[in-house]
Amino acid sequence: MIHILPMILMLAVLGGIAWFALAVAHGRIPLAKVVTAVALIFGIGAAVVTALSLIDPLFYDRTTVAVPLVPFQPHPASGITLEGMTATIVGGGVDRATLTLTGLSWPAKSLIVSSWVLQGATWVAVCFVALRLARSLDQGDIFRDGTQALLRVAGIVAVSGLLAAILADLGAWRAGTEALQHYGGAAEGAIAGLDPFDNLAQYGWPEPYGLLVNIPFWPLTAGLGLALIAAAFKAGHKLREDTQGLV
Repeated sequence: MIHILPMILMLAVLGGIAWFALAVAHGRIPLAKVVTAVALIFGIGAAVVTALSLIDPLFYDRTTVAVPLVPFQPHPASGITLEGMTATIVGGGVDRATLTLTGLSWPAKSLIVSSWVLQGATWVAVCFVALRLARSLDQGDIFRDGTQALLRVAGIVAVSGLLAAILADLGAWRAGTEALQHYGGAAEGAIAGLDPFDNLAQYGWPEPYGLLVNIPFWPLTAGLGLALIAAAFKAGHKLREDTQGLV
């Protein structure tokens, strides 16, 4: 019975979504009000989540970030034998670690925090534009504000999304270097002859990866898609004006 409950809950949720979609499609629930409610929920939620994420790094000097690592394969230490694995590692390795750091420099912290703020601001801006579109739809002329609103959100998504990703990668690189890059050390006991500048991942201290900035394509693709929709809105607005002129 316990295993059936999640399935029943999932079916109930899917049924509720289907009923809601049909109600909107048949006009029983105004689409403008639905868009307004969803935009408000997501916009306020994004602003609150972003504000909460800034508390630890800005007030308690605790910053959680996923830092890139020089890849290393998991393997047991000498003298340890493990059993029960059904698959064998033949490639790849651990290339990222999520760390909560204190004492992070302000440049690194600023890069990370700025990326979070940009991500939150992007969602808030998109929700604001959605509210404007919902207002125009409620007034019966979605083409009036649709073109400019969509062009604005296309620019916001493309620029903010791209910049946030770049700042996040730069911040993660700086954080990884500050937390893991060592410039000396010593070894004792059975590994007394270990060179501290060797790869120490097998001893529990992975190496930070070098500067790595990934350029995401989704902001540019999303921006281009929204710009094409804006062009369609512009054509619709012109067609409506021409039709009204004929009447």
